[in-house]
Amino acid sequence: MSVGILRRLVLLPLAPVEGLLWLAGVLQRMAEEELDDPARWRAVLEEAEAAHGRGELSDADLAAVQDEVVARLIGAGTGPGALAGGVTLDG
Repeated sequence: MSVGILRRLVLLPLAPVEGLLWLAGVLQRMAEEELDDPARWRAVLEEAEAAHGRGELSDADLAAVQDEVVARLIGAGTGPGALAGGVTLDG
């Protein structure tokens, strides 16, 4: 019993670090879930198609965005916010 109390007292100064690591893990999981959300990528694709309809994206740019969305949905993306054709992700 006294070993457990002594251990807690010795490790008490590390509690803020453990809390910070826990918070960082939670934030990382939330960010990954948001980036992997199919609804988000569907919205990106719809915006690209609308921009193409308005003449703001060429056929090649639209195809590049479509390829990137498909790649992200199957897990082979090139990084967050890195869409082709000048389309950016506005969180």
